Parts: sequence; structure tokens; C-alpha cells
Amino acid sequence: MVQPLVSAQPYPVSQDLMSWQDVHRHHAMTLFKNLEDKAQNFKNPESLQGLLTDLEQTYDVSRKHIILLEARDALGIMKQYFSGMIPLNINFLVTTNDLVWKDCLIVLLNFLVRLTKNIQKIASEEKPSAEILATSITVLLKLVMEGKVMPSQGWDVVLGLCNHGLTVDPTAQFFYFCGSMVLSGCRLGATEAVFS
Repeated sequence: MVQPLVSAQPYPVSQDLMSWQDVHRHHAMTLFKNLEDKAQNFKNPESLQGLLTDLEQTYDVSRKHIILLEARDALGIMKQYFSGMIPLNINFLVTTNDLVWKDCLIVLLNFLVRLTKNIQKIASEEKPSAEILATSITVLLKLVMEGKVMPSQGWDVVLGLCNHGLTVDPTAQFFYFCGSMVLSGCRLGATEAVFS
């Protein structure tokens, strides 16, 4: 809507006028901030399931706006989805290896794989790191589903990843992932599976 209005002006437009990309960026960030506020208030796995459903739905709506942005802006918002949605107190809440926590972890890992694959599509500099991360998360997902990594360990790995975020250096990204697995208490066989 903004772009046609700007295009219709017969005289030069002031730089202070909001661009169509500003509108899309604002809308995507508003959706993210609303979800981020909600993420800090969950108390149990059932409310986390609702949050993860909202996360996927919000990302699907935001993605329509994100893909219209410049690559740098789109990547910034996608990185926030990657690192900003996991409440820091989750490792204190996941004290059991309950099936509900495992289900939530599987949903989140699937979302992170999808997110990193979308990052690969828009980011040239981060593409190698995103590819490695998508592959590593896919292996972790398989290990969680097979029961080789307990849900509490999987959540610790995800928390470690979110604290490090997405880096430009693919080697560092891989070592952050493996380091998170080791620090979460994953067995050597599980960590080795990421290497293969």
C-alpha cells in the first residue's frame, strides 16, 4: 500500500517517509515481540505446547513479510526467532524426561530445522553455517526420537544453541553444537552421530 502511494507522487519523496519495507519490518517485529512476551510466562509443558503452536503460526504469518525485506533485515528477524523464543528458565522446568516434554522438543527441533533452511535461502554469508546447523539439528531430532538423547539433554542442547545463536563461521557453529551436546550430558555415541 505504501509503495503505490510513493510511486504516484510527481515530485521527489522525502527520505522521512516510511517505505514499504519499513511497514513489513514493523509488522514482522510486532508479531515477534508479542510472541516473545508470551514465551517468558509459560509454567508447564501444556502451556509450552500452546506457545510452540503460536510460534509456528506467527512465523508463518511473519515469513510473508520477512521475505519482502532486504536480506540483512530478514536475517536479523529470523535470528531473533532462532535465539529469542526459548525461555532461559526452561532447563529448570524440564526436570523429568516426560513424554510431553519430548513432544514439545520434537516440535521445536522441527521448527528450528525449517527456520535454518529458510535462513539458507536468504543469507549468502551465513548459508554454510545454516546448512551445518540444519543437518546437526536433524541428527539431534533423530536421536531424541530414537531415545538416544533424553528430553532434558535435548532441551539443554537447544538452550546452548540459542545462547550462541547463528554464527558466520561454519566450523565454530559445528563446535558450538557439539559443545552444547557434551555439556548437556549426551553420551559420546550421540555426539559422534553428529560428526557422521
